[in-house]
Amino acid sequence: MSQLSERLALLNTAIDNLATGQAVFRLKTADKEITYQQSDLAQLRKERDQVASALTAQRTGIVYLSRSASRD
Repeated sequence: MSQLSERLALLNTAIDNLATGQAVFRLKTADKEITYQQSDLAQLRKERDQVASALTAQRTGIVYLSRSASRD
């Protein structure tokens, strides 16, 4: 599984758990623990959409260039 696919799966899991009312979602990896809260939902959804777009572009062979950083 690619890093983008893994990230997308993690984001979807966190969003699903938080959207169903769980106050905090914790994920332990080999090197760190990540904690997400209800207040992170909007940012998680935005990141999920960006990762999904990048993954789609990668799979279809299209070079994806995000300009969001230059607009922020």
